[in-house]
Amino acid sequence: MNSNNKKLDISIMVIYLLAVIVFYGLFFITDIILGIIVSFSELLFWIIMISSILFIFIPLLIKKYSKISFLKSIIISFICLIIFFAGLSLLSRSIMNYMEIFSKEKWDKYPAFHYVMEEDLEKKYNLIGMNKSEAVSLLGEPIIKDNLMCYYDSYIATKEKYYCLEFDEEGIIQKTDLYISSVINKG
Repeated sequence: MNSNNKKLDISIMVIYLLAVIVFYGLFFITDIILGIIVSFSELLFWIIMISSILFIFIPLLIKKYSKISFLKSIIISFICLIIFFAGLSLLSRSIMNYMEIFSKEKWDKYPAFHYVMEEDLEKKYNLIGMNKSEAVSLLGEPIIKDNLMCYYDSYIATKEKYYCLEFDEEGIIQKTDLYISSVINKG
């Protein structure tokens, strides 16, 4: 192998490794921000993390165990990398679509997805006019603050958000709203 081919192979490998790092970083940052996969299944998250790290070694394995040139092994690996992360995007979108439909079981099991279910919850159940005990039966034990029954909604920046049902003195829900944690945790 001449010197120019070796330099080209090294350059291409560096570009490939940078692409792996960028894709991995984008996925990791996106999942931290959205929390989709890790909130759905921690095991699934770790399987994805470990398998994505394996992409670093795929070109070397292809080169070692086949007669394909190093350049072709990088191209094959890059295509596989793009397909892998496109699949992850589809997986995240599928999880979100699944979570958009409210069910008591999902509400109880996946509190990190409450914010996604709330719209469907309000469409399926007429919360306004419902009494507190009916709401507790449907949504579980809330955090009670003054005339609010609150459930974890999401985490934004440095504050938690809560989905709250405001009730009157007879215990009838009058409205729903979102509150930040400093309002709920006061006093």
